[in-house]
Amino acid sequence: MRIAAQGYGGCTFDARGHGQSRWNPADAPYTLDQLVDDVAELARQYPASPVLVGASMGGLLGMYAQGHRDPPPFSALVLVDITPRWEAAGVERILAFMTAHPDGFDDLEHAATEIAAYLPHRPQRKSPADLEKLLVRHADGRWRWHWDPRLIDSIGRRGEDHQEL
Repeated sequence: MRIAAQGYGGCTFDARGHGQSRWNPADAPYTLDQLVDDVAELARQYPASPVLVGASMGGLLGMYAQGHRDPPPFSALVLVDITPRWEAAGVERILAFMTAHPDGFDDLEHAATEIAAYLPHRPQRKSPADLEKLLVRHADGRWRWHWDPRLIDSIGRRGEDHQEL
């Protein structure tokens, strides 16, 4: 609200295959260039280069777009929960957790328990209400992450390929 009160606008979006965006068809793999093209195209829709505030995958896409598109699509980047360089062991730990429940969770309490076990250092446990933003209830009644699991195999496990020296 403070930013809007100063006359700045903003928007939020979900990357392809993430959140409420469309997923690629089963026969169409995800590529990093495809996701970066999407975010760069979104930036081109503004009269001036926007500032990208990117969390996790959004931050990665922003960094990659900024370094690999000419002209760079953003006037600045704000990175949330992501870093330009990462440790392979840390990434593997994250990916292992993200893929540990391919059949989803029985309910939101089950998800909260699993997340708390994965992040024991966090002082406050996620509530079931918090998790409704991160999980989607499927027709079988189980709760699954709000992103296409194929993103992990096609993009996530290839992260080292995109860390230039």
